[in-house]
Amino acid sequence: MQLRFTLCAVILASLSSSAQTQTPASIVVEATNSIQGSGGHEQKQLFVRLTSDGLVQWETIQWQKPNELHSTRITPELVSAITQRLDAINPEVIQAKMGPYNRYVDTSVELFIGINTPKWKRQFSVSNPWTHWPLKTVPKDLKAVICEISRLHAQVTEEPVEPMCAEADAQKSQR
Repeated sequence: MQLRFTLCAVILASLSSSAQTQTPASIVVEATNSIQGSGGHEQKQLFVRLTSDGLVQWETIQWQKPNELHSTRITPELVSAITQRLDAINPEVIQAKMGPYNRYVDTSVELFIGINTPKWKRQFSVSNPWTHWPLKTVPKDLKAVICEISRLHAQVTEEPVEPMCAEADAQKSQR
């Protein structure tokens, strides 16, 4: 009986210490679309969220009911590559609220972005970031953030990459 009690105590102690040493995964990047339509209708959608352990989540819009949450995992190497590319962006050019960069008919979109990398942490929003009728040029570093988000979203959803990002990717591959 004494042996069984001691063995249980050792197992519980080891489980307790391992649970305390594991830190929860942190969010590397998160982007949420807020789509405002005519008549005051608003639809929010988790566009993409990446955590340090490789978990990627996104939502698909379900009209007349709650959005559907999806998730998958990417490799640690890909998480590291995305983190490094985000770290290479100059955070000083990112303002709390940026845009609008495009004009839409009867709608507007605000993309809320949070970035948490070793070199910088920032939350900001971008009005009308998705290509349509351009109003002004998207700054290079902001475009890099938007394209990183768009590429990750496209990879996990099999939806196309944002056109401005696809054009930039095609130009890089031709060099």
